[in-house]
Amino acid sequence: MTPEFARAAAPRLEHAVWIVNERTFAERMASRLRYREKIRVAGVVLCAGGVGLALYGFNATRAWRFITYASVFIAFMIVFGLLPRIAGSLRRFTRWLIGVRARKSMEQIARAAPYTAQYRLDETLLSATVPKLDRSLQIDLRTVRLAVVMDRIVCMFAGRREVRAVYVPGPAERAALVGALGAAGAEVVESAE
Repeated sequence: MTPEFARAAAPRLEHAVWIVNERTFAERMASRLRYREKIRVAGVVLCAGGVGLALYGFNATRAWRFITYASVFIAFMIVFGLLPRIAGSLRRFTRWLIGVRARKSMEQIARAAPYTAQYRLDETLLSATVPKLDRSLQIDLRTVRLAVVMDRIVCMFAGRREVRAVYVPGPAERAALVGALGAAGAEVVESAE
């Protein structure tokens, strides 16, 4: 692993994490999607009703607190009206955060580089040893639920936050790892990036 390769791998790691994020988002939103526009319209209508009631209360009692209530309902009506734009902004912000996290992670690796990692694949167990850093790691491939396979990097996702990126030096090693992941029951997604 060289510092240059580690820094160049940051966009690939970002891409892999974004693929998983998009899949999770789509799974969670599938059940909510058919009601999404109706909820937005209902929110705007209810807020408009709240403004009307608050103004009626002010007209009947001349209590200024009803103007505050009307202002709050107007603010919520604006939020419900702009909900699609807010959702788009949150998606862009999420993508930016994923990119920052990927660059920080790969920068830590780049600072420790250059080093050589030695991998060993035994059926459903991938062992990695880095003598220079005095670190070793074992990944049980049966715990990997999704693997994003790119040209020279395989990102394995086990839990919600457990991500392992493995450098594969050549097509033979890549094919062996992808085969072992498939045999272990992981979903393998090929990515061109």
